[in-house]
Amino acid sequence: MVTQVFRPGRAKLLGMAAGSALLAWGGWSMTYSGGDQATKGYVGLVFFVTCCVVFLAQLLPGCSYLRLDSRGFTTSSMWRLTHYPWSKIRRFGVAEIPLMDGTRRLVGFELERRADEPLPGSLTGFNRSMVAGFDSALPDNFGHEPEVLEDLMTRYLKESRTSS
Repeated sequence: MVTQVFRPGRAKLLGMAAGSALLAWGGWSMTYSGGDQATKGYVGLVFFVTCCVVFLAQLLPGCSYLRLDSRGFTTSSMWRLTHYPWSKIRRFGVAEIPLMDGTRRLVGFELERRADEPLPGSLTGFNRSMVAGFDSALPDNFGHEPEVLEDLMTRYLKESRTSS
């Protein structure tokens, strides 16, 4: 199997950073109003500058990616790596995660485990209810439609089972 690495879309991250910078500028301009408006302006300024830094940081090498290889898949989110070997994955699918303004579609996955084995992690039961029956989901679609990424990951999973 060929190793493939996917990163979040640069245009999306730059757009989010630009929007955050614009809103930070709005917060900064509110600080000149004085009184309660100034306090709200400082809160907005700090929040949106932080958002801008986080979006720009994701453009740095190694910060955010999905790597598929013969051993499994690895996600990196703000330099925090999580590796899942193919032997621990039961299936992939498209998970619809409910949000306040609709749903977000991501690749979800179910972990392989024995019936008597406890669910790994303290939040897995909660995750299953939030991620449409999956144990977890990828943090991003890395520039692809979730169906395309799910199909690719399923092919890697099937190939790992036939080669072992």
